[in-house]
Amino acid sequence: MTWSLAGRSVLITGAARGIGAESARQLASRGAWFEADVTDPDALAVAVDGTVERLGGIDAVVANAGIATTGTVRAAKRR
Repeated sequence: MTWSLAGRSVLITGAARGIGAESARQLASRGAWFEADVTDPDALAVAVDGTVERLGGIDAVVANAGIATTGTVRAAKRR
């Protein structure tokens, strides 16, 4: 299946590696890509506000980021 996102904006969180990174690569190849670091609230606000101001909005969000403040999933599973 081939689809185009030309002219669309997509906000992807967790795009540094794994599923998020591959999603970003795939979306970029179809004409859309915007990502933000959700661990930096100021940077996230600037990215979102800048996208809305520049492009008129965000068409899609891939909320892929996972933040574990208590350690790894493996450590949490043992508790």
